Amino acid sequence: MSKNAMRFLFLFVLAIFIAPYQLLFADIIVIMTNPADETVFPVGQPITLTADIQLTSGTFRDVRFYYGTAIIGKGVGSLPTYSYTWENARSGNYDIFARVRDTDGNQVDSDPIHVRVGNVSRGDKIINGGFDLTAAPWSIQGNEGGAATLQRRMDMYFNDSAYAYIDITNGGTADWHVQLLQTFPILAEHTYEVYFMADSEEKKTITVAMQESHDDYSTYLWQSVEIDGAALYGPVMYDCLADDPTSQFKFCVGGNTIDIYFDEVQVIDRTLTSVSSHKLYPTTGSINTFELMNNYPNPFNMNTSIQYRLSKTADVVLDVYNIQGQLVKSLVNEKVNAGLYTANWDGTDNGNFVVPSGVYIFKMNIPAENVQLTRKVLLVK
Repeated sequence: MSKNAMRFLFLFVLAIFIAPYQLLFADIIVIMTNPADETVFPVGQPITLTADIQLTSGTFRDVRFYYGTAIIGKGVGSLPTYSYTWENARSGNYDIFARVRDTDGNQVDSDPIHVRVGNVSRGDKIINGGFDLTAAPWSIQGNEGGAATLQRRMDMYFNDSAYAYIDITNGGTADWHVQLLQTFPILAEHTYEVYFMADSEEKKTITVAMQESHDDYSTYLWQSVEIDGAALYGPVMYDCLADDPTSQFKFCVGGNTIDIYFDEVQVIDRTLTSVSSHKLYPTTGSINTFELMNNYPNPFNMNTSIQYRLSKTADVVLDVYNIQGQLVKSLVNEKVNAGLYTANWDGTDNGNFVVPSGVYIFKMNIPAENVQLTRKVLLVK
């Protein structure tokens, strides 16, 4: 049997046993075959996207590759295999899928595959938070006469060579009159945390916001942050109450003409990044949840923060261990009320001596609940 014949047979069997619902709506079957789910790529490395396609009737028109609502490119090839080489992918998390159309106007999307580009958290929603290759998809928006330009600079102002500089020529009369923004989807009942590097020509108060992208511009997050010197700012946190596939994340920086700089922007969906324990108590029907979040930054140089969340009061032990399993630093050992907390580690041991570079492990124990959660961290000096 030829290779193409075997591939068609595979697709036909898959359609019958795995995805029969597709045949009810369109005579098109499409499967992403490359890259593999959860592959991680360096920033700027070409990524080959491939889909295998079968039409049980009708005439093939085209296949395009997407993440969210953004088109990556149009596939080239011949049935059953089409591919596209994605050049200069910026840092971020991408759920990529192939969309096939026929000449009768039918279309079918493949199941998405998830890839990460660059050193980003699994739950980071921002694309190009480090302004690595270009400024896109960030854009500047002026309102009520506000005007500014977005420039990408390369002079090691922050931790790496690339960052964003906003030159404000007319700040208007309110901070929202000049906005740095990008669009991404948010989900109800998810918790989001915002971190960013920033500096300004002089002390400046900005607003970190999340809003609808259209009338009536519902506001999900609106929090003031004072920028006072080059530093890591955050976390700015919000618990989302609505699904919005085209919400806009914004830095509102107008109201004056004080120029501002940004780098390493992250909006982390903690629902996707936390490790957790969910304990069901049948006698009461209650569920107790304990979560240990990713630390930030990671890798880090001498200072990092890690958050944990408790759904009930509990005795908590949070320690740092080295890769050999030896205790390095005790961070928390006390009774903690329900809520969200942050612990900081300064890269020293219990004797206040600086520890060497390497991999370390945050370990959270809740003995009464028989819960143990761990996270790895990389210290680089």
